Amino acid sequence: MQFPRLDSKAILAPMAGITNLPFRILCRRYGAAAVFTEMASADALVMKSAKSFKFARTDLREKPIGLQLFGSNAVNLAEAAQMMQHDFDFVDINMGCSVAKVIKQGAGVYLMKDPDKAAKIILKVADSIDIPLTVKIRSGFDRINAAEIARIAEDNGAAAVTVHPRTAAQGFSGKADWSIIRQVKENVSIPVIGNGDIRDPYDAERMLKETGCDYVMVGRAAIGNPFIFMQINEYLDKGTFTEQKHPDRGSDFRRYLELVKSFDMISFNDIRVKAQQFTKYIDDSCRLRKLIGQQDNVRDIKKLMNTIV
Repeated sequence: MQFPRLDSKAILAPMAGITNLPFRILCRRYGAAAVFTEMASADALVMKSAKSFKFARTDLREKPIGLQLFGSNAVNLAEAAQMMQHDFDFVDINMGCSVAKVIKQGAGVYLMKDPDKAAKIILKVADSIDIPLTVKIRSGFDRINAAEIARIAEDNGAAAVTVHPRTAAQGFSGKADWSIIRQVKENVSIPVIGNGDIRDPYDAERMLKETGCDYVMVGRAAIGNPFIFMQINEYLDKGTFTEQKHPDRGSDFRRYLELVKSFDMISFNDIRVKAQQFTKYIDDSCRLRKLIGQQDNVRDIKKLMNTIV
């Protein structure tokens, strides 16, 4: 099953607590080539966990959309993928998460430690679904073996691979080693998605040129800033990009609120965090984030944001 040809180059990374349905719609609105759900537990989906089904909720406005699953049980991963595939354009297996509670389950980047098990999981899931399967990896767990795992992924039915070139021990610290992405690209024929240290349109262009990857995946730079996808698309097309004005950032936050309300997904903690994120790049942002953190209801946060942006 081939990975779909996307209409632009920058993809939204799956991020826990960030890439919920309303935020994904905003990113697609600004030109993200594709988006991914927050990481969902395959075991929990098989057990019909209501919380996990919330992570897998989707909408036509965000297509193409991928469901990201994590787990270490091949049968459950395949069952969850098969059960959920009808709402998605592709399924992604997370073999890159370095969070301790995921690693303790033998999932995420820990699977890179056992290539044979990784191969069996990828084959089992790929054979169980009728849509493309992708795999997200890191440089490695306790050794650099991204190219090896990428080849295994391709040989066992993966349609694309995403590479975050940091080891498990690095987490998100240090500098992403883009040469690992280039090594993967040179060793597989399926599309390669580069991820790591894409902070602006210049980084996106540089990664594409330096690594030869087919797409770039934007993570932390998109937090509170879905406009970055429009900027990357403009820069790759024209060599220049538009700077977003502060009032437009406020408008994006209000659109987010409208979407949250329309999907009945109102959460005070989420809205407070998102308000802080959407003020990240404006003047005096530290003080503003502190003010937002002092509010204790959605109404007052919205009122405060209306005076800021």
